[in-house]
Amino acid sequence: MYRLLISFITVFFLVSCENQNPVDNDSSNSKGELSFSIDMTQAPNEVVKLRGALSRSDHDTIFFDFEMNDSAAVAKVDDLIAGIWLLSVEALNEENQIIYNGSTEVSVLSSQTTTVYLHLEPTTGTLKVIVTWGDKDLKQQILFVGQHHTAQTIYDEWRVLSMYIDGTGFKEITAGTYPIWTTDRSFFIFRYDINSIARFDFVANKAEIIGSTPNHVNFFRYMESTNRIVCDYKKDNGYWDIGHMNIDGSDFQKIVEDESTKKRPVPKPFSDWIYYSGNITGNFQIYKVKIDGTMNEQVTFGLTNASFPSFNKDGSKLLFSEKLENEYALKIIDLDSNSITTFDFSSIGEAIYPIFSEDDNYIIYVQVVGPTYFDREVFRMKSDGTEKTQITFTDQFKDYVRPVSW
Repeated sequence: MYRLLISFITVFFLVSCENQNPVDNDSSNSKGELSFSIDMTQAPNEVVKLRGALSRSDHDTIFFDFEMNDSAAVAKVDDLIAGIWLLSVEALNEENQIIYNGSTEVSVLSSQTTTVYLHLEPTTGTLKVIVTWGDKDLKQQILFVGQHHTAQTIYDEWRVLSMYIDGTGFKEITAGTYPIWTTDRSFFIFRYDINSIARFDFVANKAEIIGSTPNHVNFFRYMESTNRIVCDYKKDNGYWDIGHMNIDGSDFQKIVEDESTKKRPVPKPFSDWIYYSGNITGNFQIYKVKIDGTMNEQVTFGLTNASFPSFNKDGSKLLFSEKLENEYALKIIDLDSNSITTFDFSSIGEAIYPIFSEDDNYIIYVQVVGPTYFDREVFRMKSDGTEKTQITFTDQFKDYVRPVSW
C-alpha cells in the first residue's frame, strides 16, 4: 500500500467557526481558501498527474489540478464556502488514464489544519481517503445502527448513524439498517427494509432504493474480492443461514444450508473464505467456509458461545465475542501464529459486535449496559485492551448494533 500525505490549510475566513464540529454543516456564507500540499516522495512512479474536485449539493462542483514536482504536489482553492464538502481525487499515468481514485467528506474549518491521508492500493485500483482532525488515530469514521427511543417494537425506527471513534461528529443519516462501505466512500449501501437494498449518496445527501432480494436478509458485509454483499437470511423454517448477492440484491446465492442456524458472516480480506457463527455442534462457535460452499470447517471450540466475528484490515487477525452464563470476553486469534489474546469483560458486561478500526489501533464494540439486553452503548478501546472509553451519549437512540469502520 502506498501513502500520500495531503495537508489542507485554511488560510482565512470571513466568519470564525472554531467551535464547529467537523461533520456539522455550516449554513453561513463564510468563505475561505484551501491550500493543498502533497508529499510525493513515496508516490508510485506511474503517478504523473493528480486532479481533484470539491462538491456539495448547494454549490457547483469545483475542479482543480495539482502542480507536481519530484517532491510535492500543490493546489489552491479560493472562495470556498465553509462546511462539509465531498473531496474526490484522481491519480493519472502518462497516458492520462485514471489509475487510482477515491473520495471522502472533508470539512472546511476556521484557523485549523486538516490532514488527509491518501492510501493508494494498486491491487484494487482504489485510493483510500481518510480525513483526520487533531489526533488522526481517533478521527476515523464509523457507520453503525441505532433504534430511535420512540420505537414500540424491536422492528421499528432503525436509523443509520455515523460518528468518529473519539466520540465526536455523531449524526443521524437515514432510516435503515446494516450499512456497508464499498471501495468508494462517497456512498454506502444499506438495507432499507427486510427485502429492499438502498444506497445513500453523500454528494446528493439522499437515499434511493437500488434493488431487492426475495429473502429476509440481515447483517451485510462487503466482500471486495467478489464485489458482492455477504449476509445472513431467514429461512421458511425460522432458522437463519448465510448467502451472498450483488450490490443491488440480485443474483442471491446460498452458501451453506442445513438445519442449524448460521449468523453474522464476514469475509476474510484478500481471500474467498467466509467466517460465521453457527450452532452446528450445539452451542455457537466460529466456522469458516469457501464462498462456493465447500470446505466448511470449525474454527473455535469449547463450552462458550463464540459469535460476532470480524477481521482487521489485512485479514491476519480474527476478532470475536465469547460468553458463558455471566462470563464475557473479546478474543483475538492471530491466524499466522494461532496465538489467542483474551480481554475479560466478566466484571463489566457483555461486549458484542467488535470491530477493528481501519488502522488496527483500536477496537470498537457495543457494550450491553442494562437493565435489558437491548440497552447498549458504543465503546472503544486500544487493541491491547486498555483505555476502554464510552463514545455514545444520547437519549435519542438505544440498542446500538453492528458498527463498520471500512
